[in-house]
Amino acid sequence: MIRLTEKAMKTRRCPGCGERGKLRDIVYGLPAGPPDEDVYVLGGCGVLGNDPNVRCIACRWEGWRENFPSVKEVAEGIWITPIIN
Repeated sequence: MIRLTEKAMKTRRCPGCGERGKLRDIVYGLPAGPPDEDVYVLGGCGVLGNDPNVRCIACRWEGWRENFPSVKEVAEGIWITPIIN
């Protein structure tokens, strides 16, 4: 699957709350400096190997970036985005 760009992540809706533009990449460990809050959130220092890599800053939903569809899949109608009420 194609890795989504930062711009594409900003336009995706959160699967948990439906908010658009609230998904951030999770950074684990001790960063050298404060991360860019428009792109990253801190995930803690423990890494277990199956940790999520995306978090919603609105509802704290966590998941895996790789599970989001590629732009091509959406354009070809392969992926249907669920509607959240």
